Amino acid sequence: MRRADGRAAPVRARVRAGTRARGALILSALACALAGCAMAPHAPPAATLSMPAAWRTPAPVAAVDAHWWRSFGDAALDALVQQALANNTALHGARLRLDEYRARLRVTEGAQQPVLTANLQPARVRQLNAFVQPVDLTSYAGGFQASYEVDVWGKLANATLAARADLQSQQAALDAAALSVAAQAASGYLNLRGLDAQLALAQATLVSRKRSLDLATRQFDVGYSSRLDLNQAEAEYRATAGAVPQLQRAIAQQENALRQLVGANPGPVARGVELGKLVAPTVAAGVPSTLLRRRPDIAQAERAVAASDASLADARDQLLPSVRLSATAGLQAFSYTQLTNHPFELWSIGGSVLAPIFDGGRLRPQADAPRGRVLCLQLGMRTLDVLQFAKP
Repeated sequence: MRRADGRAAPVRARVRAGTRARGALILSALACALAGCAMAPHAPPAATLSMPAAWRTPAPVAAVDAHWWRSFGDAALDALVQQALANNTALHGARLRLDEYRARLRVTEGAQQPVLTANLQPARVRQLNAFVQPVDLTSYAGGFQASYEVDVWGKLANATLAARADLQSQQAALDAAALSVAAQAASGYLNLRGLDAQLALAQATLVSRKRSLDLATRQFDVGYSSRLDLNQAEAEYRATAGAVPQLQRAIAQQENALRQLVGANPGPVARGVELGKLVAPTVAAGVPSTLLRRRPDIAQAERAVAASDASLADARDQLLPSVRLSATAGLQAFSYTQLTNHPFELWSIGGSVLAPIFDGGRLRPQADAPRGRVLCLQLGMRTLDVLQFAKP
């Protein structure tokens, strides 16, 4: 190698250039070798569930109203359902779990980003010098450290996918719980209005039975009817009178159940439109697969399978090496004056490859456990779909 003036370059320069060339060649070969270790993605298995094309009986297709209970046309029912959705303790717990899984997703997403930290290390130490004499030293050091894990195999991406699918599964679980609470509130209210109608009918019947009993008593007193007729009228009156307290007790129990559902103390429940004046909503359905897509419990099962599949890929990637890049830059001085005027500038940059060699058999079972969970969830989802198709 020659310089610009035509003279031969020093031997040290030629050695340094050769060292850099060999280093670049080694890094390129290492990158190619690591890329070859990546696991090829597995194609999803073919579907084994036979989907019917339509219901056995024709049905119109219509969109689903999120506030379906409003179609009854009862303001009291609407207020009761809204109160249940706002104050139910089970829904509150589901919302808290959803917040937890949102935080987990942010943690996994943050793991894919670089990390930058700062430090300040003032110190006063006593140590031995070259003449074996104690010397007191004061040092001031500070700087920044940056690190980044290169996601060569998609390990961090799979962890993020699993966390996002878990979050979507919890969102579907919250939707399923909200649907269940709304259905329980609406069903309980309609049962309550049905009990009110039965009580009104029983009280009206009791008044009629009392008239019949009074008439039968007068007819028996004048000898117009027999004692058998009087006893029959009295039995009918007492049977009707005994049904009224039972209905009143059932109404109180239904009210207490509704108050508990809305997160309130036992007490009366406000009524609205009479049972006979409620507008029955139209129930519309589509093809079986479209109907299943509407169900939040089915969506929860789907997202649980997706989360387990991503967790399985993440567990497999734990068997592969981890590639990290790091860099530091800082200042150091032995006095405050030196720190502000002429401190020592320190820096470093480098990388590391950490590969598991022996872990006592811990990593491989961690990859086997998600595989079994994926299979169980797939089987459970298939069973759930078949059961839903079997319903009329």
